[in-house]
Order: sequence, then C-alpha cells, then structure tokens
Amino acid sequence: MSEMTGIGSMSDDWDAGVCRANGIDIRYQRSGTDRPTVIALHGLTGSGDCLKPLARSLIKDFDVILPDARGHGASSMSEAVYSYDQLAADVIGLIVGLKLRAPVLLGHSMGGNDGGRGGARARFGDRRARPGRPDFHQPGMATRGV
Repeated sequence: MSEMTGIGSMSDDWDAGVCRANGIDIRYQRSGTDRPTVIALHGLTGSGDCLKPLARSLIKDFDVILPDARGHGASSMSEAVYSYDQLAADVIGLIVGLKLRAPVLLGHSMGGNDGGRGGARARFGDRRARPGRPDFHQPGMATRGV
C-alpha cells in the first residue's frame, strides 16, 4: 500500500514529498511539470540529490522525480535485510503511490539495477517498462521496443 504526502518546496523550486510504500517513507523531489515522467535512481552511496545536475538538464522535456532509496538520504531505514528485489519493489511502490503512468526509469549503478528489476516485474498502462541493459534481461520481458 502506498500513500503520498507533500512536505513543502525546495529552495530551487522543486517539490519535495514523501510516499509511504512497503512499510517505509520514500522521500523524493519532483520538478512537477506536466511532461512525461522520468524517475532517476541513484547509486549505492548516494541520494536523489546526487542526480540533481542531470535532472536539471532533463526538466525542459520531462517531469523528473529523484527519490532517495530505502535507507539512503531522507528515506526511512528498515530492520529487514536490504535486497535489490526490495529496492525494486520500493520503486514500484513509489510509482503506484504517485499514480504515475509509464514512467521512464533511469538509474546509476545500484539505481540501474533497481530500475531494471522493477521495470522487468511491472506493467504501467499499456507499455511494458524494461531495462536498457541486456544483462538485466528477465524471462517474459517484452522483446519489442516500447
């Protein structure tokens, strides 16, 4: 179950919020435009803030969302053992909680793995999300372009 609550605005005009999913609070920043959505996922030692320079280059064409992964940045920690499958489930929880349709998942390092696993497991609207790297191929994934 997912639930979203706003927590004010960032000083650089990005919206900040918290999405409750999988028993944790996922903190995110969002450019808030009405363009197609890109969720940029950070690496192991980072947070959504690490991808701000990249995000700023995308906001002309996309609504960019920068979440902090479970146990990173301002997102909550959990007692459970962290796994890539759990992090991928958190990405799906964020997508469901924010009621997004067919977002593009872009990830760096750990974030690429999270997005790849999450995209391979979920359908959003009539498009199948899928990773861009062939080594993340999962059985049953779409083999045609999205």
